[in-house]
Amino acid sequence: MMKCLAAFVACSLVAVSSAPVFGQPAPQRPPQPRVQLPIDPLGLNNRGGSSTPTCDMNIFVDLARENLKQFLGACAAKLAADSQAALDDATAKGDKVAIACLTPGTDILKAAAPTGDQEAGVILMFQKFRDFILAGGKENCKAWLNTTVAGALTP
Repeated sequence: MMKCLAAFVACSLVAVSSAPVFGQPAPQRPPQPRVQLPIDPLGLNNRGGSSTPTCDMNIFVDLARENLKQFLGACAAKLAADSQAALDDATAKGDKVAIACLTPGTDILKAAAPTGDQEAGVILMFQKFRDFILAGGKENCKAWLNTTVAGALTP
């Protein structure tokens, strides 16, 4: 019985001595590597897309998480009003393909365009990009760019 009690006390002392002391910071763990998920509905693992902003109607197709701030910083102020005008035109004509692309796309540009002397927030840009991806924005914009509208455009 004495051996069992001695073993219990020894184990208890080891457990107490290895526990963090109140008021002291816990030991730091080394940083974990970022894991690439096989399912990627937001395009977060997408390493594609152009690395140079086009500042034209292709901007929505070329957007990726990695180039979001660069592209929008370079193009948002130039394209926000133009994109809104195109959305208004598409809405008036009932152009569902254009509306599906331009509605979330215009939201990103408006969020990224600086207002007055204040720069756009990166977190809001990312949230609008997330909304764009969840709404099928990239696919919708590819369809918009490649659709012939009453013979006026050729793909």
